Amino acid sequence: LDNLLFLQSLAVMKRIGDLLRCGIFFGYFNIAMIIPQCSHNYCSLCIRKFLSYKTQCPTCWEKTSGNAKLNYNAKLFYKLTQNHQSHVRQGNYEEISQGKTTGV
Repeated sequence: LDNLLFLQSLAVMKRIGDLLRCGIFFGYFNIAMIIPQCSHNYCSLCIRKFLSYKTQCPTCWEKTSGNAKLNYNAKLFYKLTQNHQSHVRQGNYEEISQGKTTGV
């Protein structure tokens, strides 16, 4: 039973970790920005560079109005990312990368 609970908690942490990562460079968000048309989130620098070439979301290809309409998603993502990274560093759970469990 303990192993099952542990595996379930790892799966939850992986999903949370995935939500805290930029869909362009796949690292944790630095300054999170949200595209209002589709609600996908990216690092500010990543999405601004991307939108300078194409005015669409890199995940779902929804048309956007470019850099001018991005919204800052700071407080929520900053707190979640810091908390998640802290737990990974402390070894409270392991980070799962590409289907493999790796100790941090």
